[in-house]
Amino acid sequence: IDRCDEALGGGAAVNWQQVGAGRGSYEVVETLVYVGEGKGNYNKEEVQPVKLAPPVKITWQRKLYMSILCSLLFAGAISLTVSLILGPKTQSAASPALPPKAGSLTRSDRRSSATPEELKVAMCHQDSTKWSSEDRQFCCSQLGLGCPDLKCQSGRDDWQHAWSPGKKIWCCKHHHVGCGPEDAG
Repeated sequence: IDRCDEALGGGAAVNWQQVGAGRGSYEVVETLVYVGEGKGNYNKEEVQPVKLAPPVKITWQRKLYMSILCSLLFAGAISLTVSLILGPKTQSAASPALPPKAGSLTRSDRRSSATPEELKVAMCHQDSTKWSSEDRQFCCSQLGLGCPDLKCQSGRDDWQHAWSPGKKIWCCKHHHVGCGPEDAG
């Protein structure tokens, strides 16, 4: 209001009154003011309204695909929740892992639950013609299988400590040397 007073001559008494039918109103008035050459000008630009994409038609195929997708996502969420709640599988102390017997592992067992050690032991009970030199050495040293003709007389005096478990088994089985008390029966 002070600026208006200054524009009217400063300090002149101005009496403002509301006009209209007791409510007053506003009008939008567009005016262009010429600012002179070199100081800019106005250009009229026609603005096109934004066209909305046509609505997507939801067919029965889309509904089917979406329900399958939602079902799979829900099943995955349930599986994840259950696996997190149950935690990892642990082996009880009452039933220690025993090495598998000949032919006891099926193909699916070999892929999923068998340890590498169990797989090697199971391999020792299969066709020895397919063994690598590493496999042959493992089977001989651990199980006494597939051994070359071992010299069971060398190291016979300290066989309990000097021989591998495989050599003990092989020499006991083939030459009855290095047999422990458990092998006597």
